[in-house]
Amino acid sequence: DYEPGLPLAQKSLALYEAAGSQRGVALALERLSRLYRKLGDHRQAFNCAQKSLQMAEAQQHRRGIARALSELSIIYAKQNNAEQSLAHLQRALAIAEELGDTIFTATLRHDMAIEYRREGAYERALGIYQELLKQTEGFGDRVGAAMIRDQIGNILAAQGKYVDALKYHHQAPDTL
Repeated sequence: DYEPGLPLAQKSLALYEAAGSQRGVALALERLSRLYRKLGDHRQAFNCAQKSLQMAEAQQHRRGIARALSELSIIYAKQNNAEQSLAHLQRALAIAEELGDTIFTATLRHDMAIEYRREGAYERALGIYQELLKQTEGFGDRVGAAMIRDQIGNILAAQGKYVDALKYHHQAPDTL
């Protein structure tokens, strides 16, 4: 239940505004956007994320820009606007890579793969998941690797490649 968090997030925003912390305001808006999105109020979520993006851009705060772009991509995805979702994800990904943030980069790539899969661009989604699988295995992240193998199996099944899909699905629990 996210409803009780809303007044706290609004109070946090007011405190950052009173303190004159533009970076804090941008962060509070991004968090408010997430709350509104989870509550199903996409209009408020979009407005908060857009303001957060504008503030982060004005401050040239690259991480804040990437976070706001990521939040906007999720809102667009919830509205079935894959084109805008992917455009925002690509911009966020470029920044995350520039910052060397491997965890955020992997998260954004995963989100891109989900969008490509929803759009039926299975080969693009598979390519991303194959890269992520190598990365997670390189980190020694067995749980992450199992989850990615499962996603690859789901895509292969959607393509009618059931034998290959089963191979990935059977490998997934073995990595845990």
